[in-house]
Amino acid sequence: WNFGLVIETMAAEFKPNGGNSLRDLINRIERHSLMNGKKIEINLNVHDTAIYETHPDGTCKWVSKSWCDLTGLSQEEAASGWINSVCEEDRTVTKQKWKEAVDTQSDFQATFITQKGIKVESKASIVMSSNKTIIGWVGSLEPI
Repeated sequence: WNFGLVIETMAAEFKPNGGNSLRDLINRIERHSLMNGKKIEINLNVHDTAIYETHPDGTCKWVSKSWCDLTGLSQEEAASGWINSVCEEDRTVTKQKWKEAVDTQSDFQATFITQKGIKVESKASIVMSSNKTIIGWVGSLEPI
């Protein structure tokens, strides 16, 4: 065995892209991703867009400030039960439609009145990875 050659070969394999290590590449991607995410968040809040994002199981992951303004729930309250943003009269039907979207892995659409008395249309699109794994849903609320 030529251990020097083995180590040199392994080092080359773990240093793609002009000598950067795999860790360097991952760190650079992570930094860009965080910056882009922050830019999008700021843009959404500046333009009063009511957006939400869910986990793969359909539970709330994140909501924009405008979403909170329309529904009357805080981001923390949304994360522990976004359905509470829907008025009592519309809650059962809305919850049923959401469950159907999650169960069938499909897009969601519903019209309901928020706890603040604002009639909205909610639309969410499922987001899947290239290998068809559910990442979650991204949706919006639009006053009507």
